[in-house]
Amino acid sequence: MPQSYEFVDIYGLDLDLLTMVSDSSSSIAAVILLFPCSNALYKARRLEERQLQTKSNNAIKPHDGAFFIVQHSEFGNACGSIACLHAITNAKFIDKDDNRTPINRFCYENTNSTPSERGRALLQSEELKMSSDNQANSTAAQTTCPSRNGPDLDHHFVTFSYINGRLVELDGTKLCAIDHGPSPEDPQGFLQCAANVIQKNFMQIDPTNIEFSLMALREQS
Repeated sequence: MPQSYEFVDIYGLDLDLLTMVSDSSSSIAAVILLFPCSNALYKARRLEERQLQTKSNNAIKPHDGAFFIVQHSEFGNACGSIACLHAITNAKFIDKDDNRTPINRFCYENTNSTPSERGRALLQSEELKMSSDNQANSTAAQTTCPSRNGPDLDHHFVTFSYINGRLVELDGTKLCAIDHGPSPEDPQGFLQCAANVIQKNFMQIDPTNIEFSLMALREQS
């Protein structure tokens, strides 16, 4: 990423707490949510998948303009890396015609690939896999790194990005990128739009669960 961008914690979805994340002089590229794999949330996910397959709910629409990557099972416990890739590869600062860095090169080589093909290409990308593993095992990490091929974990990462005036959900374990409707481009408008969708589609579905965490990919002011 450009040195002007960083990941920061979001401490809550109240307006005052969202205001702490960004001012009007900087931009927000994405919001990443970590949510618990609870029965209530996965029941809602299964319903959404059926509605996408049958097109039985006009409010749930795929977004075809995103750089979407399928998380194939062979990649193991790496949903955090997939979420970061979705945040970065769909950000405005990525030049998909520039192949000088590993992520730019991955975008350049897979621009015209299908989401499934991108997921397969990611499995073969030793550059990105090594970077992911090195960061996960860094002494700066705050948690013990689980095995990539270990048992399924009980939390999952998902990304929300601003793409061409829309709020788009990017989750490599879903059928496609999900279009959640129009979004303001300004930082506070985008954050509030993402917060509303996260509250409605995640937190309110399992309202007694407190195991939700958020961070933003933002430009430093």
